[in-house]
Amino acid sequence: MTKRMEVEGMSCGHCVMKVESLLSSIDGVRKISVDLHNSSVDLALDDSKINEILLKRVFNKNGTYTLK
Repeated sequence: MTKRMEVEGMSCGHCVMKVESLLSSIDGVRKISVDLHNSSVDLALDDSKINEILLKRVFNKNGTYTLK
């Protein structure tokens, strides 16, 4: 499944790297493309391992950035 999601809290290139790192550590996330200008991320997810609700719950625990 591919999904575009809004990311709140990004303001610079370091934020992009951190978001990529956080997302890549989640089992089931296959491909990540972060767009700082649009505050979004395009993801390819393995449906058998993760869904949107679980992804948001796991990612949003970091406290710095929020997936919407």
